[in-house]
Amino acid sequence: MGVSIRVLNLSDRFFMIASENRLMAHIALISSLHIGQVSKTARLVIAFFFLSCWTTIGFSQQMMLELKDGMLLGPGELNQIANVVPPQGKVLSGADVKALTIQVLDDSLRRTYMHRNRLAKEPFLVNQGQIKIELANKNLLALNAEPVPPGPIVSSPPFDLYGRRLCGVRSPNRLAWLVQGITEITPSYVRVQGIKSLDGACDWDMRLALSSFDSETLTKILSNNANQSNPNDWIGIVNLFEAAKRFDYARKNLEQAILKFNPALDSFKPVLTRLDQNIADQLFTASDLAVDAGQFQHSKLILESIQRAKLSIETQLKVAGKLDSLASGVKDRDELMVWITEDVSKVVDPSAKAEMQSLLPEISANLRPDTAVRFADYRRRRSDPTLKTEQLAALAISGWIYGSSAGKDNPSNVAAGIKARRLIVDYFSKPAREDQIVEAIVKLETLSPELVAKIVANMAPPLTTPESMGVKYRSDSVDSTQPPAESLIPGRFTIELPMGGELPGRVARYTVQLPPEYNPFRRYPCIFTLPGDLTNTDWQIAWWAGQYSPQSKQCTGEATKRGYIVVSPDWAEPKQPGYNYTENEHALVLKPLRDAIRRFSIDTDKVYLSGHFMGADAAWDIALAHPDLWAGCVVIGGEAKKFVKQYWENALYVPMYFVSGEYDAFNELSNGQEWDKLLSRWQIDCLVTLYRGRKPDHFQEELPRIMDWMSFPARVRNPFPVTKDLKKDIKFEVTTSRAGDKFFWWLEIKELSPEKLMHPLLYGKADTEYKIKSSINKDAEDGSVVSLPAVPAADFTIWLSPEFVNFDKPINIAIKGPSKRREPKPEIRVILEDVRSRADRQHPFWMRVDYSKAGN
Repeated sequence: MGVSIRVLNLSDRFFMIASENRLMAHIALISSLHIGQVSKTARLVIAFFFLSCWTTIGFSQQMMLELKDGMLLGPGELNQIANVVPPQGKVLSGADVKALTIQVLDDSLRRTYMHRNRLAKEPFLVNQGQIKIELANKNLLALNAEPVPPGPIVSSPPFDLYGRRLCGVRSPNRLAWLVQGITEITPSYVRVQGIKSLDGACDWDMRLALSSFDSETLTKILSNNANQSNPNDWIGIVNLFEAAKRFDYARKNLEQAILKFNPALDSFKPVLTRLDQNIADQLFTASDLAVDAGQFQHSKLILESIQRAKLSIETQLKVAGKLDSLASGVKDRDELMVWITEDVSKVVDPSAKAEMQSLLPEISANLRPDTAVRFADYRRRRSDPTLKTEQLAALAISGWIYGSSAGKDNPSNVAAGIKARRLIVDYFSKPAREDQIVEAIVKLETLSPELVAKIVANMAPPLTTPESMGVKYRSDSVDSTQPPAESLIPGRFTIELPMGGELPGRVARYTVQLPPEYNPFRRYPCIFTLPGDLTNTDWQIAWWAGQYSPQSKQCTGEATKRGYIVVSPDWAEPKQPGYNYTENEHALVLKPLRDAIRRFSIDTDKVYLSGHFMGADAAWDIALAHPDLWAGCVVIGGEAKKFVKQYWENALYVPMYFVSGEYDAFNELSNGQEWDKLLSRWQIDCLVTLYRGRKPDHFQEELPRIMDWMSFPARVRNPFPVTKDLKKDIKFEVTTSRAGDKFFWWLEIKELSPEKLMHPLLYGKADTEYKIKSSINKDAEDGSVVSLPAVPAADFTIWLSPEFVNFDKPINIAIKGPSKRREPKPEIRVILEDVRSRADRQHPFWMRVDYSKAGN
């Protein structure tokens, strides 16, 4: 039976809303401030030239930062500080310059903190043109205003046409009501200040990203505050939208201004053509992004939506060229399928021919430009006159099952590989391990551990997801007597898993949203996002992937555009007040992760853990407890407690991105010290972002920058961490003090020694902990050296792979003493056992060494 949901509206606050009657009782407070027609938009002082000389208040010199990973931050004002909290964004008076290791960039919307050694080069100056439109609300600000009351926002309806709203803040003893007004609008942020409260004025300077406002709302607020008879004010609105790269609304407002002030603005008509060009360029970028995400049909639709008649001949030719390129990809795909089908039909061996033909429907259904690379050898060698047709067929099919570099041209051997893949899928899809399937795979001739690893890496996910797990969208009927209409959301599933083990009878549940044009033979990056006490899995999916649109039949958010799979596990108990740091909670997160990897084509090197509020607390802890699993961790509104304070150095292996509000109490109470520790080590990849004047919030406006941060190569999981100092060594040193935190990269501990373990629910001051250390030298003359100088356990397993040890020479394993030589023994059984357990098909282990203090 499908799961039915009503998709949440992200424009609605998810905090507890005060009763409607209480809210309406204070509407008069806003109305009392509406005195006739609001005065005109502040005069802009630069000459009245559009685009060639923007309307601005002035130019300011600001800094741009380039990080070592290639990410650009800024422009903004730059300072060096010693601590994040306190003080915020200011150099400590009298502090030693050497102690000022933290750079803080203030772009007026937020402050971003990083270690100064994370910069690729010296910051550079830019002359930043600043467009700023001031609203009449600025004239209503009172002197000697009171500080912002503590506590979270519990009510914040949308802004009215005057840019004002009534905001409720939950103070310790009461609910405080304040009027906020928009006082400034710039292309990057909106400044919201406290105008009045029931108890007097409030000195509250809050910044919201301009992206938080839809263009229609902005237009209404700006036009309502503009001088209706002055064209300068209207051109200022156009300039603002243009600088914010909202070219469609810049064009719309310019058209209206030209009509309104005809003929005074006739000279601006040519600018409409330029804006059309800017709109086309944005669509080109969106089209290219869709191609990069594997969304070829969507890319075509974007290009076809461009109104070419309004564009220059050069741009029209560019559109035609991109459409021709997409059409050429379809033609190449059809031609390639004809070649493969023809060559397979000429295979002499009937058994091999039947095996190969069984794959043709699968190839035809999933052959696209991003999977066609598997046939590179086949394309290259198809003109080789020395190859027989059946050898060419074997080359083609081997590319599909083994990958592009396999180069197998023996039909019988390739047929054996097809049979092996079928058995492997059968083995992985069984609910319980079946050794007879493993034995049947091992007995296949010509099959080696290397080929099994290639099959596993290039196969589609072994588990299928039935339509009964699909999630339905419910839309209300126009006729109230009719039931709501329901339809399946494409790519949305809710999956339930029996936990077993220590949680018998418990079910783990998670929701997944696949990107459009999902292809199970393409690897997709994944966002694994944990809901908190104020959110649920549907909300988390919508935050990342966007709202589902029944018109376009897809989501429209950043993760969707960039081709991410978004997964959200329902890990907490109903009404659970906080994260408890328990092993059971970890299990309710990690089991859905592994099931999702078995079920969907997730790139295990690009899985990003994230969470909001209580879910952010969990994400922060789980990232540090299992640093070998994640390409990065995004913590939004989280609090540092318990094991997070102990495990902070494990962040050496997990890039961390923190987002919070300047007025979040957790920053000063618990997070500041932890951020300072992370930011004090340049080896730790860490960014901390604090939004100016903001209380706890979900910070949707930070999402584009988060997605940019994740897109850099530095945010790819390194399955075998290489040290900074000894490039030949693969090395890790981690902290653990919880019984379940015992698997790190190639080391799996059966049970940690109990002396220094901390129970999450009995957690006190953490004076005890374990350090686990291991290093591997793959290039030693006498063979790879695996060293484990610190392992707090009597029994453990070492897992080995040719990715980090040399299987052509003996392997030397040193455990707290002299090394012992072992002959390399890669096994198909080990590969299958490991992939069944960890689900990682990209980096399977080939050999295991079990160590017991009693036996070794």
